[in-house]
Amino acid sequence: MRFYLDHNIYIYSLNDESIGQAVETLKSDSVQFLYSPAHIEEVYTAFVKNGSKYQQNIQRIFEQISKFTDDMECLPSDTQIIIKGKSHQIAINELLELIQLNEWNLMVNISIK
Repeated sequence: MRFYLDHNIYIYSLNDESIGQAVETLKSDSVQFLYSPAHIEEVYTAFVKNGSKYQQNIQRIFEQISKFTDDMECLPSDTQIIIKGKSHQIAINELLELIQLNEWNLMVNISIK
């Protein structure tokens, strides 16, 4: 069985150890937890909106995601959910590359007009 936890669960788990205990108990019963690129985007968006106020939680949230999911990512496709091992750090780097590409494309489009 597989579970996908909401971003807020990771935030709550920073202050509520019973969430981590429940996850570990379920994992020992063969439940697999997954993260998606959306989790990485949500953490990034929260940081952009809240800046230094959120900075102290970023690493802790990523550590929780990694711990709960064993770095197993789920990706949607047209026909199925693809599950593969990927460190959250790689996912962060991919997101940052995409953001830079989008910013570059935006600058190019503005300069063309």
